[in-house]
This record gives sequence, C-alpha cells and structure tokens, in this order.
Amino acid sequence: MHVVTSSDLGGGLRADVALRYSATCGAAWAKVTFNASMPSGHYGDAGIKSSRGKYYDCSSAGGNGWVSPGQTSCYTPMVGDYHSSESAYAAGFYSTNGTWKQVATTVSY
Repeated sequence: MHVVTSSDLGGGLRADVALRYSATCGAAWAKVTFNASMPSGHYGDAGIKSSRGKYYDCSSAGGNGWVSPGQTSCYTPMVGDYHSSESAYAAGFYSTNGTWKQVATTVSY
C-alpha cells in the first residue's frame, strides 16, 4: 500500500490518499480519507488509473460515492490489474464552490 498526504487544504484540512493492491485477486483500488468531516458545499473524491489506462473514481460503479458534507472518506471500485501492477496510481481530489482540484497523487506500486 502507498499513502500520500496532501498539503493544508484550508483550516488544517488534509487528505490521505491510499493506493492498495491485492496480489491474491490481482486488483487495485484507491481510498481518500480526510482528517475532518467535509464542510457544507465541499466534496472529496479518489481516483485510480490502472496500468491498462482505465480510470475510475468513487462515483464509478462499485465505489461508494464522493465524500459529501459530514463525511470523511470514499473508495473506488476494485480494478483488475493482474499482470501490470507497476504503473497504477491513485489521486485525491477536493472541491470547493464546484471547482475540483487534484490535491495528492501516489507513486505507482
């Protein structure tokens, strides 16, 4: 597992972005966890790009949806990454006033 922490997003809010991989099932997934609940009007998301170039985020089928106000985390669906596990990566995103920005990106596993 690879984890990276964002810089301060405002008011001490930070995001931990994790890239996880299961050798047992050959799948990778991403999770973002904020150190405090999302305030009203703010959202978070995690994304994963597989080594095959496919991109998924928390709102993709199999994920649990964006981090909404009052929540702290979300995860992407598991993505089959069987033979090319060297280049998948995860990213964390944060939205204020409807504008999304990428706030942290892991290294590949």
